[in-house]
Amino acid sequence: MLAVAPARRGASLTLTRTFEDPLVAGAGFGYSPALDRNNVLLGDPFDGTNGPDVVRAHVFDAISGDLRRTFDMIDSRVAGSA
Repeated sequence: MLAVAPARRGASLTLTRTFEDPLVAGAGFGYSPALDRNNVLLGDPFDGTNGPDVVRAHVFDAISGDLRRTFDMIDSRVAGSA
């Protein structure tokens, strides 16, 4: 789970959105977050669902929290090392 709370100088933090791992609760969900308008990209490098050399990233709607898309990518640092 990743929690997002926008910060403003001098303002207290208020939790505005939480994102749950949509597939497997792994240790890496929420790694390297990025925000672009109403899209939140969250890395999930230790998911392992599709193999040890596949890392995932999820795009969520920043307003509703709905999952928009999941990307699977081959981690070249792991692939072929066996």
